[in-house]
Amino acid sequence: MWQNSGKTLVKDIEDMADYEVMPMGQSGFIFRLGVLSVAADVIVSDLYYKGTNIPRRVVRPPFSVGDCPPLSLLLVTHDHADHYDRALVMSETAKGARVIAPRHVLEGLDAPDTSKIFLKDYESYEEDG
Repeated sequence: MWQNSGKTLVKDIEDMADYEVMPMGQSGFIFRLGVLSVAADVIVSDLYYKGTNIPRRVVRPPFSVGDCPPLSLLLVTHDHADHYDRALVMSETAKGARVIAPRHVLEGLDAPDTSKIFLKDYESYEEDG
């Protein structure tokens, strides 16, 4: 199992020559590490309290689903509306991106299995290149 303390990980990222971190509000981030673009719990769709038109967003996203930059990986920690933007995951922008999410999210996702990365608890994933 891969392990790294937050302090070491931050140092490793800072030592990279080419990286960017974009906070997206609602606890989501987009990381650009060289040519790799990784979205973690990114929500760009509108959020409303259940059964109302009262917005739940604390911060407006900087772009819409259709204007999202191309992504290499989409990470979804769990299927709450403020962590899993189904419209983004199913968008043209995300086509070709790998999706790492809990098994029940991936099984309900209408996308080719080749784009889904099924992991068990505490399992790591590494891809050449």
